[in-house]
This record gives sequence, structure tokens and C-alpha cells, in this order.
Amino acid sequence: MNKFAKTNKDLTLLNFYILIAVIVWLLATSASLFWNIYNKQQSTHALAIKEARSHFNKDKTFRLWVASHGGVYVPLDERTPPNPYLSHLPERDITKESGEELTLMNAAYVYRQMISDNSELFKIKGHISSLKPLNPINKPSEWERKALLAFERGEKEVTDFVDIDGKSFLTLMSPMITQEACLKCHAFQGYKVDDILGGVGVSVPMDGYLSIQRKLITIMIWTHLGIFLMGLTGILFVSGRFKKHLLERKESEQMLIQQSKLASMGEMLSNIAHQWRQPLSGLNLIIQDIKDAYLYKELTDDYLNKSVEQANELTRYMSRTIDDFRDFFKPSKEKETFDIKMITGKALSMYTALFNIHNISYKLTCNRHNKSFTDISEVVSCEDMIISSYRTEVLQVMVNLISNARDVIRQKQDDGLLDKGYIHIGFFSTDNHIIVKVQDNGGGIPYDIINKIFEPYFTTKFKSQGTGIGLYMSKLIIEKNIGGEIRAENNDIGALFIVKIPKLLQTIGTERYLG
Repeated sequence: MNKFAKTNKDLTLLNFYILIAVIVWLLATSASLFWNIYNKQQSTHALAIKEARSHFNKDKTFRLWVASHGGVYVPLDERTPPNPYLSHLPERDITKESGEELTLMNAAYVYRQMISDNSELFKIKGHISSLKPLNPINKPSEWERKALLAFERGEKEVTDFVDIDGKSFLTLMSPMITQEACLKCHAFQGYKVDDILGGVGVSVPMDGYLSIQRKLITIMIWTHLGIFLMGLTGILFVSGRFKKHLLERKESEQMLIQQSKLASMGEMLSNIAHQWRQPLSGLNLIIQDIKDAYLYKELTDDYLNKSVEQANELTRYMSRTIDDFRDFFKPSKEKETFDIKMITGKALSMYTALFNIHNISYKLTCNRHNKSFTDISEVVSCEDMIISSYRTEVLQVMVNLISNARDVIRQKQDDGLLDKGYIHIGFFSTDNHIIVKVQDNGGGIPYDIINKIFEPYFTTKFKSQGTGIGLYMSKLIIEKNIGGEIRAENNDIGALFIVKIPKLLQTIGTERYLG
């Protein structure tokens, strides 16, 4: 039994489409995952900024309130000593009637103490900075200096992730605009109302935000992995159904091929019987002549040698016939280089005895050289008709077409509609293809079935005369194995089969239908 290769063109394409579907699905789920992660990161950033703005606005309101009152007096203690940078103010320090000493805290002084408490209680940090700091503690860091320069250029807000004491913080900084109340402390520095006095930064710890973000991203990853696996399962399930269908189809086609072989074998055995009938009769006559010559004392060396040579020629002919039929049943494992005229001549040689019996003539025409042959022994090879393909399978197609033409002609003869049958096979060469046209004079194919003749099991013969798979197998071989084309049409005298075969066999897939 012939074996199919593990894969074929259809399965190769299906595997390719499966791979593309898996890649597309992977890209889609990955894109969704990355998009959701990006959105979550942006959302975390936005929430942190919102919190920072909330703290900034609260602090700003408080600073403006203190500044609007010219500062606040508080009792002197170790934590709140007199502000040395307000020493130019005559009433920086005052004493109550009770004798308690008070010192003036301006908005910046109050803010620093408040933000220190806020940092200890809520981990929220803040800092006032200026390019011309009155207090060295307000000297800007490198990041703050860049932000202050950006304010000079018109920026209204600067945010960034910064590391403070080894931890991640979102820092938001906005310009501090000089108010009328600010001039009490800063007028001597040359500031005027609406000048940029400096900047106020608020730093919100990101640990809590990032912890929640990591948990949500982990959930996203597992969710998308689950979605991807479900989609992958669906793709593999659907593709598995398609593969099962293809394999069932191939198994069915394999059965058709086996049936075709068995049908061809029966026909070939019948042809061998017809091919051998005449040489066997000739051998019988030679043996009888030798016996008669011996009885009548006429058996000379010359006579005997001549008779033996005649017998040898007949046996060589019979041996060639066996070789031809053996080649027909031997599968093509590798492509070969051969003349398509010669292989068609070999196909015709299997029918010459039957053609003589049934009054059917044939002709082969090489249209490249405008030369015709009516005797297969005279057919010669030429470079224009050389192809590289599967020799046995091309032979099987030619046998199927010749057998089909013979059957149609015999049917017409049996019905009394045709006396002499005729089969003409023409060969045409193009740059990349050989075109073979098989013409018979059997009257043509009925138009209501001409589109069905290449379907499996379709036949117009009695069941005992045909299986209906010869033309189907021919189409399978030509179009799927060899990458050519085959079609049928009618003309004035009968049916015309046109076969287009590539001169150089291209790889169609890893599976071939071995005929």
C-alpha cells in the first residue's frame, strides 16, 4: 500500500495559519496587557499628583493666611528660637505684660515647622527653595534648581519621581509668587509684587501607591494569561477539527488511489494478455517450423540461428512489455528528467494490440518541430519536450487519458455510431511548461456532465467497466503533485483533454499522492 507523507500542502498551510493566529492572539493579549499596565501606571501617577496638589493647596492656603497677618507670635522655646533672618524687623521679639517672651514666625518659618511635623506623622515632605535664599536651609537641590529655572521660563508646575533617603517620592513643585505681605521680609532683597520669590515643593511617598499598583498589575498579568490560554485552547480546538477533517479526507483519497491501482492492474493484465498473444503465436510458429525442418532434414545451422534470433526478438519484445507494465506500477519516489513524448509513447505501447483489434489509430505530433509519428517505435526524443517531474505519475495520467479515449471510442463503435477510432496527442512547448493535448473522435462529453468528470466515482460506464476515479486521480496528480493544470473541452470531432505540466517540478508540499 502506498504511504502518504506526514504533511501536505493543506496541512502546511493550516499549520501556518494556526501559527499566525497564535502570534496575532499573543500580540493582541500582550498589547492589551501592556496598555492596561500603562494606564494603571498613569492612573497611579495621576492619583499621586492629585494628592500632592491637595497637600500643596492646603499648605499654600495656610502660608498665605500667616503672611496676610504679617506672621504670628509664638512663645520662645528650644524648637522655636528667634528667626535670625528677621533681625531687621524692630518688633521681631516682644514681651507680654506677664513677662512671657514671644518671637515672630513668618510664613516660611511656620511652614518649615509644620512640614516637619507632617513628615513625622504622615511621611509627607515639603521644602521651600529659592535661587536667592534668605535662609541657607532654603538653598535648592539640583532638581529644585532646574524647576526654579523652569518657572523663570514660564512653567507653572513641575513633577517628577525622586529618591529621598532611598525611597521613591512623587515631588510636585510650583512657583511661590511674591505677595504684598511677603515684602515685609523680602523687600530688602529687591523683590516686588508678582515676582517669583521661589518655589514650594511637596513630596508624596509612593510606597503605598506602588504596592497597590504591583498587586493590580499581577492580577492583570494572570488575567491576561488566562485569556490568552483560553483563546489558545479555542484556536487549537478549531484547528484540530480542521486537521481531523483533512486527515480523514486524505485517508479517503488514499483509498481512492488504492482502488485506482487495483482497477488499473486489472486493465493492465488484460493488456498484457493482448500484447503477448501475437508474439506467443509467433513463438509457437517458430517452434513448429524448427520441428518440421528437423523432420524433413532441412534444419541447417543458418536456419536454426535465424529461428533462434527471431525467437529472441519476440522474447525481448515480451520482456520490454513486462518492463513497461512494471514501470507503470512502480511509484515515483524522486523526480526524474525525461521526454514527455517518450513516456506517452510508452503509455500507448500498452494499448497497441488492443488498438489493432478494435480498429483504432493514433498519432503523436511534436508541434515544436512540426513532426508526427504513427508508430511508437519511431518516436525520438528532443530537448524541447524534456521535463523534470515524477515519471511514473505522468505515465499514469497519460495511461488514464488514453484509456478513457479508447473506452469512449469503443462505446461509439459498439453503438454503431463510429467505424474507425482515432486518437491524436499533440505536444506544445512554452518557456516554462509543456502542454499535452489528447484528442479523440468519440463525439465529445455531454455538456451536462462535463463539469463533473473530474469528480471521484463519477462515471458514465457500467460499474463493471469503470470505477470513476481515473480522471479524478489524473487531476489529483497533475494539480496537487506536479503543480500543473488539467481540463477538458469539446470540439467538432470529440473530447479534448489539455494537460499543462511545469518543465521544472516545484515543491508543492511535503505530501504527494502516489499513483
